[in-house]
Amino acid sequence: MTLEENRNLVNELLDDLIISPFLAITLNKLQNQKPHLAERIKDISRQYREDLSMMLSPEEILKTILLETNHSIVIRKEQGVEVSERMHMLKEAYQHAKALEGKHVVLFVGDTGSGKSTSVAYYQGAKTVSTENAVKDRVVTIAGDVTRSPKIGQSLGESETVYTKGFPIINQDKLDKFDPLLVLADGPGFCDTRGEDYEIVTNMSLDCAVRSAEELRAIVVTIPIHTFLDAKVNHVIELIDRVRERFPFAFTKAAANRHVFLVITKQIQSQPGIVQSLKEEETLRFRRYLNEAIAARRKEMDKLHESGVNRYYLESLEKRIDIWKTLISMHRNGQVEVIDTKDQEDRRNFLEKLSKLRGGIDRRIDQGEYIPAMLTPMMQKKYGDDLELAAGTWRTSMLTPYLETIPAELSKIEKLIAEQTIEINLCEAQQIEIEDDLAKKKSSKAEVGLLINGYGALEILQPDVQEKINGLIAARMETLKKGLDRFIEREMLLNQTIADKQEELATQRKSRETRAIEKSRLEEEVLRASEGVYTNTLWKDDHRGKENEAMSVADSVSEEAWIKYFKDEISFEEATGTRHERIRKDYRGDTLVVAKIEKNYQIIPSDPAMQDLFASCIRDVRKWSSSDYIAELDGRHFSIEQGVHIMMEGRKINYGFRVHWDGSGMPWITITHTTPNVVYNAAAILNYREQIGIQAAFIEAIDNDILRIEVDITTKQVDIEAIETEKAKREMELRNLATSQALEDLQQSMQEEITDLERGLEALPAKITIAVLAKESSEKALKEQKKLKRNLALIIHTEKESGYQLKEFVQEVLQGKQEKNDEPSMINTCRRFLETFVKAEEDRVFETCARELGLNLEEQPTTMQVAESGPPMAAQTVVSRKGKEAM
Repeated sequence: MTLEENRNLVNELLDDLIISPFLAITLNKLQNQKPHLAERIKDISRQYREDLSMMLSPEEILKTILLETNHSIVIRKEQGVEVSERMHMLKEAYQHAKALEGKHVVLFVGDTGSGKSTSVAYYQGAKTVSTENAVKDRVVTIAGDVTRSPKIGQSLGESETVYTKGFPIINQDKLDKFDPLLVLADGPGFCDTRGEDYEIVTNMSLDCAVRSAEELRAIVVTIPIHTFLDAKVNHVIELIDRVRERFPFAFTKAAANRHVFLVITKQIQSQPGIVQSLKEEETLRFRRYLNEAIAARRKEMDKLHESGVNRYYLESLEKRIDIWKTLISMHRNGQVEVIDTKDQEDRRNFLEKLSKLRGGIDRRIDQGEYIPAMLTPMMQKKYGDDLELAAGTWRTSMLTPYLETIPAELSKIEKLIAEQTIEINLCEAQQIEIEDDLAKKKSSKAEVGLLINGYGALEILQPDVQEKINGLIAARMETLKKGLDRFIEREMLLNQTIADKQEELATQRKSRETRAIEKSRLEEEVLRASEGVYTNTLWKDDHRGKENEAMSVADSVSEEAWIKYFKDEISFEEATGTRHERIRKDYRGDTLVVAKIEKNYQIIPSDPAMQDLFASCIRDVRKWSSSDYIAELDGRHFSIEQGVHIMMEGRKINYGFRVHWDGSGMPWITITHTTPNVVYNAAAILNYREQIGIQAAFIEAIDNDILRIEVDITTKQVDIEAIETEKAKREMELRNLATSQALEDLQQSMQEEITDLERGLEALPAKITIAVLAKESSEKALKEQKKLKRNLALIIHTEKESGYQLKEFVQEVLQGKQEKNDEPSMINTCRRFLETFVKAEEDRVFETCARELGLNLEEQPTTMQVAESGPPMAAQTVVSRKGKEAM
């Protein structure tokens, strides 16, 4: 039995894995439950240590197998396992590429077995020794610390280099002007025979390394010396073609070609003369190959007029000529090196040459100086299939279930459990409620029986029963109330009469209030008119300011005529006679003036004695006052000649003056009287008092009407009270009848309710049992979904770096295609994957997975720490496969 077949054990082991720090695991539980499996894992660990010198603990193997088993159970995509393994390898490639960030990278490229790793170790300054391989060839191996230098492969056609790795300069002795950021990057071989998986990984690794470097300082192309022994040297041309596929400027006349170097390796496997022919300018083999190509071209051109030219062959010759010319130029410029691993001087010269180069190679795709491998049609097809499967796995089997499907199902189940819990609680509460209600209704029915038999009153019933019986009584009363109609009609008629009377009473009271207000206002007017005194200038004769004006003067006025006019016995014309105009300032003499004043009120008191006193005072001192009466004369150049003549009981007075015109000033006279307001306003006061009398008469009449109306209202109210008494007596008789009938109706209704409650109570236990079973089933399904979500979270968490790496790769591919304005089918696949990853908000979903697994985000080890603490990714892949086969 495999782990995949024992899912309970898998879940228990996953529980242990998740609750342990940093997702560690032990063999204890597996040892207890499946000891034969535990022993088999220990055997695998021993085999790795003894046969492969790989230190993989049993716990690491168990963890890898457990994660793969969980992946297989949850994802259920066998083809996804291969992609997952490949993505693990891509992740390690990405980690090596990240190490090149901020570095000035010299990239070593060439075919598998061309001596790239040996060249890097040599230029590093690593200690090497020369030995024989399986076919008796002289080869170089690392003699010192192998961890700081590339591993040199000894197999033919199979590279030891999978990833592009950067190595620092170990021996910097005697190096002048050395660039401290310079790193030598050992790239994977062009012609690896290990299959499609490694082809994708090696090409992607090279792309990542080029992209990650701060500056791509140089391209070093390695080629074994024996390739130059072939008569046609086709292998040299094919290698340069492969290099140009990635770096179009290489081995051309382009300016960037100054950053390209050709390093010829494995000279210890050839004769000294061959080495010399590749190093010395005079004997340079490149010239011979160039001349051979030129001769072949000339020969082909001679066929132009005979049998025609093979244009394909001619084009290949032109390319060869161009390449050999470029190589000769590069040799002349010091860009061709023949490695002698014992020659440290050549090594230092080459490193200083690299350090002096300034301005790295432009890696922008639109500049045509670098073409990522993943943009080639073949790699697009191979990697596109993986991306499509990876995107589908992430989208349909990981992210969508984790973020949407499973949460939706959990929410659905939780909602169902909540509804089922509510249903159970409702049923249980309903059961208790029905039991209580049944007991109450039986008790209430017994009480109603007592009332029907004449025992007790309605008050013994429960409040709700009282409310119900009152409703029934009210219904019965509706059918019996016709016997009360005549009382109601009479009462309504009397109430309407009272309402009319009250309306009339209100009108009368309003009228009385209005008239009382008016009477008060008139009385206030009388009071206001009777208070104080009234002062007025009654007469004025003022000639001041009129000196140059004319005035009418009588020729002669007799004393007798003037006295008659003063006493109102003759008119003014009769008294004065003929008159002439005179200028005031020029006139001299006296004029006689009579001031006649008449008012409709007494100017002075009507008492004769007071009038005599008034006349004497005015004549003597020109001023008189008595009680509230005051009179005063003011002016100049006049005299009271006749005094005053009083008539009409003091309402009319004539003043007689003699005015003197002597040139000393213009005469003027004013007469002012002050009279009590009660005298001045006597007519108004009399009118007010008449109106006050009228209002008082109206008020008296209204008071009589109010009294009469109040008596009528009181009489009608007494009649209503008598009717209500009679109606209440009749209503009591009807209510007793209605109560008796309502109690019988209630008793019958209560019996029906009791029967229904008893039936409902009998059905509830079965309903509760069904609901409890359904809830238990839902809780089991919820637990399974949570476990599934937890296991899926573990997969997403462990695949996090692969997801990030895929995103980086996809973004690079998409960016390159946008700049080239291309749209192959793989681009659609990349875009779908990126949309899926971005939509999932990768940082958020990975944090969510970590929290669900109970991992502290701040305490989690970094990606590099995990990589250093566990087996290499390639080793994990092997462990996964071997572990599955073993178990």
